[in-house]
Amino acid sequence: AMTVERLPHLHELAGGVHAGLGYSGRGIAMATAMGRLLAERALGRPARELPLPPTPLRPLPMHGLLVPVSRAMVLYYRWRDGRG
Repeated sequence: AMTVERLPHLHELAGGVHAGLGYSGRGIAMATAMGRLLAERALGRPARELPLPPTPLRPLPMHGLLVPVSRAMVLYYRWRDGRG
């Protein structure tokens, strides 16, 4: 998963439910570091003391356009490849 700013995010989805995501191609190292943060948080370390503060979970801007624009681009490039 990628984030808009290509930085990992720590989210508190509900009371006691946490998620780390958005490693943007650096999953092995980042997931290891995020696992530590998630474990510390699960063990009761206050969110304000974490080096990566929890952020609200937000949808990607214009995410609803991704599929239609992708399909249109595939058709365009097929057409363009067929011309020459």
